[in-house]
Amino acid sequence: MIKNLLLTIALVLSIAVQAQIPNMSFETWTTTPFGLQPVGWLGITVNQQTTGAQQGTSYVRIITTSTSSPAYDGVFYATSNITPTMATSGVPYTQRPVSLNGFYKTSGLGVGDTVQVYSLLLETGNLVAIGTTFYETNNVPVWTSFSVPYSYFSVLNPDTVHIIASSNEQCFGGGPNAIGSTLDLDNLSFMLTTRVDVMSVGTAFMVYPNPASSELNVVSKDETATTISIIDVTGRTIDEISIENEKTRIDLEKYASGIYSYSILNSDRSILLKSKFTVSK
Repeated sequence: MIKNLLLTIALVLSIAVQAQIPNMSFETWTTTPFGLQPVGWLGITVNQQTTGAQQGTSYVRIITTSTSSPAYDGVFYATSNITPTMATSGVPYTQRPVSLNGFYKTSGLGVGDTVQVYSLLLETGNLVAIGTTFYETNNVPVWTSFSVPYSYFSVLNPDTVHIIASSNEQCFGGGPNAIGSTLDLDNLSFMLTTRVDVMSVGTAFMVYPNPASSELNVVSKDETATTISIIDVTGRTIDEISIENEKTRIDLEKYASGIYSYSILNSDRSILLKSKFTVSK
């Protein structure tokens, strides 16, 4: 099913996609035969949202509209060549992506419904790496970061990336999800092996590396952010760190290996961002 989906949509995209994936923050839109679309992307049953973006003014909403339509209902896709000009910060692309990162929200999911983000890396048509698919089965009303780490099967550097996001599990051979299942996405980026996110466009926060061993870095471009709260698997708050500069370093020496949650808070203790990270020693 996934292979057929890639081949079908790639044929359509071959006439529209630029030499690198543009517009990963979904700020620029244009009218296509499929309706209003983010430039460089193709979606079935997607629409533009201009209120409440994670950062900037726009984000993309992917909606399940039918339980009996073709398997491509609720799918959002881009394919592109990776080039030396890929890094928009001006840093040449010389290393392989470690992960695809971004922010998401969900709504309208019923019991058993799943939304997901999937990615592949190829070199001259041969599979180089598979991204560990990101799944969500709950309704998540707050912008939350996600990561799709890549597992490499070759020493070759990839020249092509595929990204697929779906609000409807039937496009992956499951489901279908309930009508109205919704996946919102904003500010996608690639993390390179340097652990520096050089593709971030208009992102308010970036937390890296994940997994981490000795330190966790939090970059904040939101001036209202004041505190990082760390919670262990029992739900107990074990640490709170003040945000005093754009970059905050968290020493993980006292943290045992395991999964932790973090929340970035403002002065009113409202949550600006929440997600998880792994400590691996």
